[in-house]
Amino acid sequence: MSVSTGSNHCSVNSKNKVVELSATWTIENAHFQLNPFPDLLESPPMYLNDRTQTWYICISRERYGIKVSMKVVCADDVRGEYEIWIINEDGEKITLTERQILNCSYKTISMTASDFQSKWIIDDRIVLYGEMKVITLPKNGETSNTSKAQLIPPDVYLNKLSLLEDQKFTDVILVCGKDKFKVHKAILVAHSSVFRAMFNSDMKESSTNRVEIDDLDYEVVEQMLHFIYTDKAPKVHLMADRLLGAADKYDLVGLKIVCEQALCEQLSVENALQMLAFANRHNTKLLASQAKTFLAKNIEEAMLTKDWLDLVAKLSVQNEEN
Repeated sequence: MSVSTGSNHCSVNSKNKVVELSATWTIENAHFQLNPFPDLLESPPMYLNDRTQTWYICISRERYGIKVSMKVVCADDVRGEYEIWIINEDGEKITLTERQILNCSYKTISMTASDFQSKWIIDDRIVLYGEMKVITLPKNGETSNTSKAQLIPPDVYLNKLSLLEDQKFTDVILVCGKDKFKVHKAILVAHSSVFRAMFNSDMKESSTNRVEIDDLDYEVVEQMLHFIYTDKAPKVHLMADRLLGAADKYDLVGLKIVCEQALCEQLSVENALQMLAFANRHNTKLLASQAKTFLAKNIEEAMLTKDWLDLVAKLSVQNEEN
């Protein structure tokens, strides 16, 4: 099981101390963890600020279905609302809970545990994505420090990062041009079905414990590994397109979602057409949908861009040849 913060967003209102948070929870080995279906399954703890608040995404079995909810444990009075989605095999967000009041209400999904498992377990994992908007009201009347929101368990993050940086107990080498990355087979296999198939077959990588990567540059592989180990890609907004290609190649669902979200935020009149083509090439339906919507709303401006004119010219030539 791993926790991913995806693209964390923080917006603080100096008067009301409203903080917006988002987090992704990937449940690995889901068939084992959800069979039999537990009375309660919680995500690993996710800490806010100085660890005074501990957050959990929860799945539980209720009398009339499956309950998916968010809870917080802290000494302060926390009020707010949240919404939780599940990420399907196409990378689309499917709503599990409509907007709910924190700790006050929840929606029970009207399906049995077996139906939940058969519908949402993909490649032996389930990916949940949650968004929260909360206000912290200290019980002692003091002002809470909400100037910096962070849904990352620092101890887990640092420990996993040290594994990558210290290169202790590594058993696989990824070769990228002249550069080499010493990594751990178990961690690669736990996060990527491609690596899992690679090392569980008669392919040469399985016997040599050496993987040649000749279609990705050093920085992309470095960020990809950073995400595999820590569920965080610090440079995603600088290379979201290249990272998405890597995520698609190695079936890294969490990284693909993060890259899609970053690219959606970068949509513009000048690049929307390219984004749409890129989304179709990598089967990223969320980005494709956002690009189509953006183009529809800005069609007049888009038709004046070089990309649009080049596409029209290309189609005209093809029609003449046919």
